[in-house]
Amino acid sequence: MAIITAHARESSSEDTGFSFVHGRITRTAKDVFLGKGATPATREKFVKQLSDAEAEPFLVLYYVEGTKWLLPPPTVPN
Repeated sequence: MAIITAHARESSSEDTGFSFVHGRITRTAKDVFLGKGATPATREKFVKQLSDAEAEPFLVLYYVEGTKWLLPPPTVPN
């Protein structure tokens, strides 16, 4: 499983962000440019890298009240 998250918070108290789960990343360009946080050494010190077990509770629709505003998730092949 690959998960990409991205957000631009002004402070750690903001409850905003994006999570893309079960996505497929493809590229069409020859060159790829990665941002400052592409490697752990250049990430902000407050960033915490979650283990699979720590991240699992956030990978469900009820966490973001998704049944109220999201389309049903696609079927993911095993």
